[in-house]
Amino acid sequence: MRKIIFLVFSIFSLSAHATSLKNENNLSWLLNNYDKVEETVSRDKSYELIPVTNTLVEIWYHRDGATTAEVSIPIIMALIHHPDIMLPMLADNPDSFDRWLSQFNGIVFMDFSGESFDELTSLKVQLAESMSSFSQRSEHQLKPFVNKLIKQLEVTEVRTVN
Repeated sequence: MRKIIFLVFSIFSLSAHATSLKNENNLSWLLNNYDKVEETVSRDKSYELIPVTNTLVEIWYHRDGATTAEVSIPIIMALIHHPDIMLPMLADNPDSFDRWLSQFNGIVFMDFSGESFDELTSLKVQLAESMSSFSQRSEHQLKPFVNKLIKQLEVTEVRTVN
């Protein structure tokens, strides 16, 4: 019996460690390819779009506070340009989606450098416009997510750290 318990514990431990390494690799990939990722999610649908958005969502699912800021901008850009692809991926985990929305007034739309205020303001406006347009043509099952996002944007302020 002890051997079985030890075996089960070992398998879970190895799985958790592998997941941690996978997350570290995904985040490292994002940081090393940030400009290319932004370009991919901002242009017309391409061969790279689905793997890039899938990786962004994986990073997003396993994010911590610092990762939230890094992964949110490309996710927002993907939502602006490809809501039909990105929103269903985010909607797969409603609790995580809600936690992300709750961070809009904190980490997501916070200008930490003092140089991104205008860019973040523009992204917020573009995202609101994109979600409003998408809401008019989206599937019924995604409307609650679109509506939550729009409502959160209405009460979100872009702020600068002083």
